[in-house]
Amino acid sequence: MHGENRGPIRGAGESWWIEAGIALAFAGIAWALYHPVLRLWWMYDDVHHLHHLITGRPGWYLFDGAELRRTTEGVLTPLLFLSLDVDRRLFGLAPYFFYLHQLLVFLLCPAALYGVLRLWLPRLWAAVGAGVFLIGPVIAVLPQLLYVRHYVEAILLASLAVAAWVGALRRTGTAAWALAGLSAALYFAASMAKEIAVPLAVLLPLLPEPAGGPRTDLAARLRLVLPHAAMLALYLALRYAVLGTLLGGYGFAVTPAGWPALALALPGKVLAEFAGGRLSPAAVLFLAALAVGILSLFLLRGRRAVLLTGIALCLALTPVLPVSTQMEPRFAVPAWIVLAVAFAAGCRALAEREASRWAGVALVAVACLSGLVLNRQDWSVRFARVERMSAEDRFLTGMREGDVLR
Repeated sequence: MHGENRGPIRGAGESWWIEAGIALAFAGIAWALYHPVLRLWWMYDDVHHLHHLITGRPGWYLFDGAELRRTTEGVLTPLLFLSLDVDRRLFGLAPYFFYLHQLLVFLLCPAALYGVLRLWLPRLWAAVGAGVFLIGPVIAVLPQLLYVRHYVEAILLASLAVAAWVGALRRTGTAAWALAGLSAALYFAASMAKEIAVPLAVLLPLLPEPAGGPRTDLAARLRLVLPHAAMLALYLALRYAVLGTLLGGYGFAVTPAGWPALALALPGKVLAEFAGGRLSPAAVLFLAALAVGILSLFLLRGRRAVLLTGIALCLALTPVLPVSTQMEPRFAVPAWIVLAVAFAAGCRALAEREASRWAGVALVAVACLSGLVLNRQDWSVRFARVERMSAEDRFLTGMREGDVLR
C-alpha cells in the first residue's frame, strides 16, 4: 500500500466478474477451512449472554448502560448482543444457526479485505494480503467462539468504512460528503461492535493515495475525516457514560505505573500468538517469510512505509494494551491485519524490480504454503479443545436425574 500506485480496478465488464470471482473464491476457501464449527455447542460466555438476552428487557443493550456495564464486566459491545439477539429471535436456541450466521459473516471478511486492498494494489498482491490474513492462527480462532463474533463484525464493518472513505476521496462536493458520512457511520458501528476499530479514525487520513483517483492534500483529507471525528467523540462519550472510563476493561486493574511493563511484554505475546503458541518448523518458516516481506517494504519504499506501518501497528495494539495481562489470540487480530497488508505490499515492491521479481513470487509461495500448514496444525489443536468442551457442555445441558459426569 506504499509508493507508486498502479493497477486500479476497472469496475466494469470482464474485470468486475474477475474481482467478484476472486472474492467468492476467498469465501469458499474460508468455508473449507472453518466449516466444522457448525457442529459446536454453547461454550464459554454463551449461556451467560443468552440468559441476559432472555431475561432482560427487549433491546436493553441499546439503552440500559447500567445493565450493559454489569453484563459485560467493563467493555462496550452492544452490537454483539444485538447480533446474538437477532439469532435468538429468528432461530430460538439452536446453536447451529448461531454458528452459521457467524461463519457467513466471517466468509465476507477476506473478500471485503481483498476488495479494499484492490483500491491500492494489483490483483495478485491484493489476493496475497487477503490470503495471509485468512490463514493466520489468530484469525482461525474467530469462527469457533460465538462470544467473539464482535471481532468478525468489526473487521467487516471497518473494511467497508475504508472502502467508503476511498470513495469520498475520489469524489467532490455533495457526493464526497455523503460517502464520508457513510464511512463514518460504518466506523461508528464497527467501534460499537468492538473497540479494536476505534483507532481507524486516526489512520484514515494517513493512508496513501488510492490507485486511479485524484490527488488530495492533507487539508482536504482532514475535512473529510470530520464526520469520523464526530463519531469518535460520540463513542468516547458513550464509553465514559457507560463504563466510567475511557480505558481498561475485562476486569483487569492496570494502573499507569504498570503500563510500561505491559507495553514491553506485549510484542512478545503478540508474536507468540502469530506462531500459534509454539515454534514449530512451519511457524518459523511462516514468520521468517513475513519478516522478509515486510523488511523489503521498508527498504524499497523508504521512511514513509516504515512510519505508516509503525503508526498502524501502534494504533492496532493500543486497545489491546489495557487487557494484555491475560493475552488471548483475538487480541492480536488488528496487528495481524496490519502485517498481512504490509507483507503483500512488500512482496509487490520486490516484484516490481526486475532483479527481485521472482524473489517476491517465491516469498509469497513460501509464506502461503508454510502458513497453511501452520493454520492446519494450530486448528487441529484449538478445535479439538473447543470440540471437547462443546461435547461436555452439550451433555451438561441435557443431564437428567441420575446421570453422572465422569
